[in-house]
Amino acid sequence: YLVDYSHISSGNRIKFEKLSAVLSQMQKERIDFILLKGADVIPRLYGVLGTRPMVDVDLLVREQDLPALDHLLTQFGYRPQIDGNPAYVDPDNTLALDIITKLWYVDDQTVIWQRAMQRDLQSIPVKGLGGNDLLVYLTAYNVVHRGYLSASFARDIAFLVEKEHIDWDFVVDEASRSHLKIPIYHGLSFVVTRYAGVPIPECVLRSLAPSTVNERLWSWFFQKLVTDKQVAELGHLLLFLTQPGW
Repeated sequence: YLVDYSHISSGNRIKFEKLSAVLSQMQKERIDFILLKGADVIPRLYGVLGTRPMVDVDLLVREQDLPALDHLLTQFGYRPQIDGNPAYVDPDNTLALDIITKLWYVDDQTVIWQRAMQRDLQSIPVKGLGGNDLLVYLTAYNVVHRGYLSASFARDIAFLVEKEHIDWDFVVDEASRSHLKIPIYHGLSFVVTRYAGVPIPECVLRSLAPSTVNERLWSWFFQKLVTDKQVAELGHLLLFLTQPGW
């Protein structure tokens, strides 16, 4: 365990140092951003670098800032990668940056920026998703986008609901509005089974639970396919099937 902790801590420290250099320059160039996933939750919820690995760094930026960001990163020696969205890797192949311009399930992206919370990361002002948005995003991303329920996902959600105030009425409304009611129910139910006593109210799970024949079929579908065992390419199928109208 100590060897794993030391290895993860060392790797994350190097990545955060490289990330800080990029974020500092983005601040100077007035390129706004929101940190997503590990780059946000590790310092925000864990507080130490060795307890959760970080494969790459995900950034939410505005569409109009992509050309300026590309110019900045290439000046730093980052190489563009072939991916579904802009992606870059540093000269040492140590830090990979995955850039997105919208959360796929949100109609009005401006509200995400308005609800973002600001803090300091190594003396650099950074933004992360608001607590409610973070819970919805992490759950939707893991259940739908990845199609995989990992131990780190359950731990992230458990720490989030323990350490930050969550407006559960907002979560339930947002899940329904974003056509994510059953995926959110599936993800939160997994967290409850992994962490007994995690403060997710039972009334929230009851509100999200399937109540129609169609929702029960969806729930059965997720129970069968979205588990702690990865299924190749499942996320692509789920992203397609969970679009409004399908």
